[in-house]
Amino acid sequence: MLELNLFKSFTKGTILIKEGDFPKHNFIVIRGALREYRIKDGMEKTIEFYVEEDAIFSESTFNGKPSESYLVSETDCILLRSSEKDEHIFRTNFPRINSFCNSFIKKEVIKRQSKYSNYSISNPEERYLNILQNKPYLLQRFSQYHIASYIGVKPESLSRIKKRISKIR
Repeated sequence: MLELNLFKSFTKGTILIKEGDFPKHNFIVIRGALREYRIKDGMEKTIEFYVEEDAIFSESTFNGKPSESYLVSETDCILLRSSEKDEHIFRTNFPRINSFCNSFIKKEVIKRQSKYSNYSISNPEERYLNILQNKPYLLQRFSQYHIASYIGVKPESLSRIKKRISKIR
């Protein structure tokens, strides 16, 4: 009998992955909001936000190296959580799912490459405008402190950016 326990609930503030961990699971967000960050010079630096339908792949599950980042639930969450073993069982028992999974992974890789390319050539104001135009819901779901960290500025600088943009609009 096929038995997979794929859905897992986490309460707000749960750290799912810590720096140095060897996580064994990847996730898809069913409900909730999560944040990935690293510690640099004693400060949290937000590197990614995840909300419904986002996939969270820990590079550690692929390369066997310890995680360099933390993953924390910013709200109560329900995640689809799967290990390599779960995925193997699922693909073996449902072979038609392979093409869907491969297509999904390719789309994720392309989406992330584009995002990181754009991020690396933009300044903080352009990064904030990108959030405003493409993912405004992030501004309601995450603190201004974390948004500021994500675009690479201090909260005071984010306030100035927001003020400048509001004058233009």
